[in-house]
Amino acid sequence: MTRSLFILTILSALVVANFYYLRPRNFLEKQQGPASLSPPARTRVRNKRKSTPKSTTSNGHRVAELSCKRYGGSSDEHAAEMVYWRDRPQDKFLSSPGTGVPSSNKYLTFEPDQGGFNNVRMAFETAIALSIAMGRILVLPPTTNFYLLSKRRHGKNTPLGVSDFFHLDSVEAEHATTGVFRTMSMNDFLHREALTGNLHDTKTGQATFPFENRTNWNGAGYNWDAASVGTSSRLWKWLRNSTVALDWNNSQCVAAFPNGLDLASNAALLDAAGQIKAEDDAYEAVLLHAGKPLSKAWRSRAASFDGRPTPVNASATDRLREMIVDRRELCMYNETLQEADVIHVKGSSGGRMLIHFYAFLFFQDWRQDLWMKRFVRDHLRYNDEIQCAAARVVQAVREAARLHGSNGTFDSLHIRRNDFQYKDMHMPAKELYRTNLRTFLNDQRTLFIATDERNTSYFDPLREHYHVLFLRDFQHLLQDVGAQYLGMIDQLVASKGDAFVGTYYSTFSGYINRVRGYHSVKDKSYGFEQGIISSFYYTPKSKARYRRIHRTYRALRPNFWQQEYATAWRSIDFPEH
Repeated sequence: MTRSLFILTILSALVVANFYYLRPRNFLEKQQGPASLSPPARTRVRNKRKSTPKSTTSNGHRVAELSCKRYGGSSDEHAAEMVYWRDRPQDKFLSSPGTGVPSSNKYLTFEPDQGGFNNVRMAFETAIALSIAMGRILVLPPTTNFYLLSKRRHGKNTPLGVSDFFHLDSVEAEHATTGVFRTMSMNDFLHREALTGNLHDTKTGQATFPFENRTNWNGAGYNWDAASVGTSSRLWKWLRNSTVALDWNNSQCVAAFPNGLDLASNAALLDAAGQIKAEDDAYEAVLLHAGKPLSKAWRSRAASFDGRPTPVNASATDRLREMIVDRRELCMYNETLQEADVIHVKGSSGGRMLIHFYAFLFFQDWRQDLWMKRFVRDHLRYNDEIQCAAARVVQAVREAARLHGSNGTFDSLHIRRNDFQYKDMHMPAKELYRTNLRTFLNDQRTLFIATDERNTSYFDPLREHYHVLFLRDFQHLLQDVGAQYLGMIDQLVASKGDAFVGTYYSTFSGYINRVRGYHSVKDKSYGFEQGIISSFYYTPKSKARYRRIHRTYRALRPNFWQQEYATAWRSIDFPEH
């Protein structure tokens, strides 16, 4: 390289670095206007909003509200507090990138994640998003015995399916016009495609059939079964060998969906990714030439978006620049995948989708990106029985708070213990209060604690400072509610605290924060324009930097599953026109 060309390259890199890595602190997205970030974190600006149009699916389930009469209450007034979802009639008619392409009558199968239910939920959301983006029918896995989750009937465990927790039939009915979301049971899929000889061994090309031609695998195993262990391993191993197994590694690539699923459309996104890589390389070259310590460019790039989010309607390149983080590649839905009759998503090993859908799928069209986020918010929510039970408990907690001198407000806390693998988060309650809680929560407040800790004496130090309540204190309100729903109810009640402190690394705490983010948008709470919520994490001193990450906009970081990010809810209802 000649000296003049090298100098020109350095100057160009400095211009790029100045804008993308050293943006001024007061940068605000143009479509929002100045952020009204004023007053105390607990101050809520509740604007009266026009009532949302009611929408009812063909099976009678109301989309935009919550009625609890058939679930034993609470009143519609109190139930309304739980509603964060909305009905946008125009959303019913938006087509995904995959709608209408040759794969529109093909399938996506997936294994439930091997972890706890919130890991299962996370991977399930991602599988749904992939099936919609690809225009494929989503094949629901058989009912199974979920880790730490059971449904007791007559002294026996009853296997569960994802439809036990979400209104999938209602969602499919609402989108019947476009067919953008379609499901099929594993039993029906095996009858239609397997027993008819339509599936072939990927190595031999010969027609292949499930073990003993079995089609009903309901209750055959556990969600921690893999293709190598457990009864249901026969099904998963067979599917992996008779379908195209999706080998996308979400820690190394972003699943990119252009406006059209053709080669020309793919090129634009590949060029954008190449441009971002070139910027990173140039930035690192500047550091190296200046003799400064070499750091990964993606870290500076990611940090440059903290507090300064990319406008949701920005160009694809600008949005990808924030979202791609340290992943150097794009996973493209190429011709090979499009031609596959069945694509299979694993629940373990390579291809495991333990990632938030919004941290993995990237849409060239910003409207499709926001539509997918609204789809998950408005439809992939816990079913009405769970919501109504939580509404009863929330009102009971508010009544208890009034008896202790407040106006019915309370704070909330999630403490994950027992089998939690991150042992540094297992701190004595006295230390938890001294090093964390007293900073975030005022003494003498009513504190609702969601927890898996069964030794109630553990919480004695907290009782010295707070009026402590647990879900078990309200069993009389939950007599007809299945035990499989108690964890979800715990989450929803905790989501209504004025301030919330969660367990870092916990996907249970993470989902509480996402629900709080959804509520903040509906309520126009303090900082909602930038995704700010009144949430904190308790951590040991070594991880103190994570305690206040929801008090400002924080861009995506690996490992993505460790927390939820404001990009899931910020500007989610931004107008498309």
